[in-house]
Amino acid sequence: MQIFWHISQFPELDHLDPIERAAVLRGVPWWTYPQLAVGAIIVGVVAGIVTLLFAFFHGLGGWEAWAPGVVVTIIVVIHGYVSGVKGIRKSMRKELIKFFAGHRPPFCL
Repeated sequence: MQIFWHISQFPELDHLDPIERAAVLRGVPWWTYPQLAVGAIIVGVVAGIVTLLFAFFHGLGGWEAWAPGVVVTIIVVIHGYVSGVKGIRKSMRKELIKFFAGHRPPFCL
């Protein structure tokens, strides 16, 4: 499984010729990836801070408190990014289904 997909690598676009593919990709706003990344980082950092505070309030200190916070942050950031990309793919599939409504698409979703 590829974690860090770029929209131009989505298999749903494989059926398009280069001109159609370029037209579709021009419709993707430039801020899509920064928005996904920043959102995932913010949520991950908040989750890490909550984990760190939980550890401190339960009497842990030093590395015993920081390690879970760092691990939670990393896991939540990766999960947030992957979820965002999956959401984009789901939206893309819905748009393709709407586009080919009443016609047989030349590919399999």
